[in-house]
Amino acid sequence: MVDWSPDSRYLSYDVFNVKERREENWILPLVGDKKPFQVAHVDASQYDGNFSPDGRWFAYFSYESGRPEVYVVPFPGPGGKYQISHTGGWLVRWAKAGKLFYSTMGNRLMEADLALGSTSLQVKSIHPLFEMNLPNRTAPLFDVTPDGEKFVVVTSDRPESSSITLVTNWTALLRKK
Repeated sequence: MVDWSPDSRYLSYDVFNVKERREENWILPLVGDKKPFQVAHVDASQYDGNFSPDGRWFAYFSYESGRPEVYVVPFPGPGGKYQISHTGGWLVRWAKAGKLFYSTMGNRLMEADLALGSTSLQVKSIHPLFEMNLPNRTAPLFDVTPDGEKFVVVTSDRPESSSITLVTNWTALLRKK
């Protein structure tokens, strides 16, 4: 499970499509026919579908451009797709209406200020907030309070390193002790 709609009528979840060999985000209606559907079908891995506070918009990130980017679509549709990030983005979270937060690939928390109409969206501004020391995992690593003022962030207890140490002839080192 990824997110509940504000009216508790829908559940967003990610699932691995074995046939297509990719992650997909699906919606499970909890009323009516309860038949799962995709809000935005893409031919690439797609994750982290989150409902806006009013339930009329849906944000996710996908690899459809070749790298992870954040997108927003009307919920439950139909309507256009709006790309929010342009230099890589993932781990999306909504706060109050019009505030969308996401992480860059370099672990910088970004705030997108959006003008949300009934069927249209305009990106008013995007600006960085702060650096996060996130572990190298795809999981919900941060969340934001509904007012967009406070954050909880899962951090790594040690800095990530891109180097490794290779010890050769280690058995000889043991014999010296």
